[in-house]
Amino acid sequence: MRQVMYSPFTSTLIPPPSKAWNSAIDEPPNLNITVVQEIAQKLNLIFTLEKEPTPCTFAPIGILDYIYAVLHSPSYRAKYLWRH
Repeated sequence: MRQVMYSPFTSTLIPPPSKAWNSAIDEPPNLNITVVQEIAQKLNLIFTLEKEPTPCTFAPIGILDYIYAVLHSPSYRAKYLWRH
């Protein structure tokens, strides 16, 4: 379970001091880092690379789960249903 922080000056991942980032093993998620930073800041959560039971954390799968839930909600589908 690895916590990931972002540098406020660049859009790069900063691994925790105890573990070095291994690009051969640890591939960063295909997410816009600026958006992830905004989500983390506004929700007061910590972004992690993997889903974990630690409170106040979120992972890439959590973002995907949320988007899926919104796109498949009855109210969203009723409002944005493509009509031919």
